[in-house]
Amino acid sequence: MKAGGTSKSIFYRNFPPVIQALGIGVLAVLVMLVTKWFDTGQPGSWQDEWTVVIAFLLFFSVTNCVFFLGSNNQSQYFNRSIIAYTGLALGLLLIAFALTQISFFESGIFRWMLVVVSLVYLILLGIVQAVYRIMRYAQKQDKKLRNEE
Repeated sequence: MKAGGTSKSIFYRNFPPVIQALGIGVLAVLVMLVTKWFDTGQPGSWQDEWTVVIAFLLFFSVTNCVFFLGSNNQSQYFNRSIIAYTGLALGLLLIAFALTQISFFESGIFRWMLVVVSLVYLILLGIVQAVYRIMRYAQKQDKKLRNEE
């Protein structure tokens, strides 16, 4: 599973985590601005922007783990993924605060949702990395059995 091979699949292309985070961040900001534009002014309408933050962090988590399999250097990709996720989370939290004037610590359930999504991301990234290593080891053993090495 090398990135950039002859395969045309999007899953085998090299998408650095920082580029993924920037793309998803821009999309999240656009969605937050649209939700702010359609804001009804009702009490609790600030929750829409915080929901967008959590949803896009979860979206980044899943897409980043999928593109992890197509990377050439998994340990470097892992480190950059963690940094990109942290930057994306901090950026989206600051933008949500600027749009809603509700701090992260006053956001109630969204504070715990962020903790859960972050932990799920770390666990999922670890599982994908372990599966990749097991798969690579199995392919290596298969080549040994076939005397192709």
